[in-house]
Amino acid sequence: MIYFAAMLQFGNRKKELTKPKYNPDPVLRGALSWSVWLHDSWNNSRIDTYVAISADTLVVIDAQTREAIFALPTTSILGWNSGTDNW
Repeated sequence: MIYFAAMLQFGNRKKELTKPKYNPDPVLRGALSWSVWLHDSWNNSRIDTYVAISADTLVVIDAQTREAIFALPTTSILGWNSGTDNW
């Protein structure tokens, strides 16, 4: 009987384990994308492209060939504007 009472006293001293919160951002695959026109000043022409931004990368993809024209880590982006008179 004394043994059972001793077990009850030590049973409350058990430490609770805390789990870290789940952060889904690093495991998500995908990006927000837009269809845009890119001005090629070398050929003085307009190229149909897609601009995609994910959690870690900004990519410009040629719409016809599906090849990446430009890629940049999002940590390097300081900002942008949507003005059309920047030429």
